[in-house]
Amino acid sequence: MNIKSVGSSVTKFNQGIESLARTDDMLAFIGIIMLFGVIISAYGAFWQGRLAAAQYKHECSATQPPISAAEDHKKTIRYTIIVSVISILLIAYVIYIFRKQIKEKLAIA
Repeated sequence: MNIKSVGSSVTKFNQGIESLARTDDMLAFIGIIMLFGVIISAYGAFWQGRLAAAQYKHECSATQPPISAAEDHKKTIRYTIIVSVISILLIAYVIYIFRKQIKEKLAIA
């Protein structure tokens, strides 16, 4: 048995384990981003449903004046901006945490 080939095999095994650990970190990161996407989509569906319910209730009541299209458009733009800012902040925070963990791992190694 050749000792050099055993050492080479161990080195390749260690490199394989190291690349697998990097893959797991990346999959965890992608999973977190997908989770935020689900939360943001659920929030978007929630406010869209509330807006539709309010419009329906408003159209069914004969005593209130109709909502103008400009007011409705402003309300939609405002909600879109709020959801966009929240999602950008959450993604930036996740990226910050992920980069911090990578730097800690590199410092340890």
